Amino acid sequence: MIITVPIHPDDKKYTINKAYVDYVKTAGYIPLLVAPENTPDMAVSMSGGLLLPGGIDIDPIYYGENNYASFWCDPEKDEFERQLMYAFMKAGKPIFGICRGFQLIAREYVLHHAGQTVTANGKTTIDDRVVFEQHIESHSQIDRFNIFRRMPSHYVMMREDKLYESGEKKPTYNAVNSMHHQYLRVVRTEDQLKGKHKITPHMWATAWTSRGLDEDDREDSVVCEGFFIKGWSKSSIAAVQWHPEEMMDIQLLHKHFGKVEAAEEVKTEHA
Repeated sequence: MIITVPIHPDDKKYTINKAYVDYVKTAGYIPLLVAPENTPDMAVSMSGGLLLPGGIDIDPIYYGENNYASFWCDPEKDEFERQLMYAFMKAGKPIFGICRGFQLIAREYVLHHAGQTVTANGKTTIDDRVVFEQHIESHSQIDRFNIFRRMPSHYVMMREDKLYESGEKKPTYNAVNSMHHQYLRVVRTEDQLKGKHKITPHMWATAWTSRGLDEDDREDSVVCEGFFIKGWSKSSIAAVQWHPEEMMDIQLLHKHFGKVEAAEEVKTEHA
């Protein structure tokens, strides 16, 4: 499984949290670290899946917004991961995003489908329904309260059946270890999502919360903490806003990459 390893913009060193490598290996897959010097086509040929890990903020300037609350942006890192994402999409191979990876996928999806209607006869457009915001309070308490990264810090409503091999089809209350401040706001109420979690023609919410939203936004919106995308390309695409690599939640990877990676490992063993 490919894991991106960018150059740190400050000290020019390749850096990645080892937890991602351990996470992929513990799940039974082969972690392959790819730097910007590798071409996207080379990365696609090396593996059956892509993991877009957490990291610094997505640069809002690329998406036509002033930067008012985004920190440590690196346009080169963004471009590197965008190219990889689209290469894997072109090849029809699965993609999974964690935290920053979630945000990159969401940004690109909204960018490429902006202005399209949510329903055939509706007036609501995709970029009205899913809105990327640069800052929210209460979703990054790990550093503020000196909580270990592997410890849950707040609750979300979750569709376990869509995130794992089995589970409740009705949303359940689950604790996660989110560490972010950029976020995806979905203009749907919690009650609406409990009944129907499809939010655009290609995107389904798998986890959400109203935590951090002010009273006005809570009346019609939630913070999306997980989603999957189907039909944008031949790729299976999913993402979560929390950090399963810190909790070794390998079931998330098995649900998304299982069959592909099993086939890849058999091929590797007989190469």
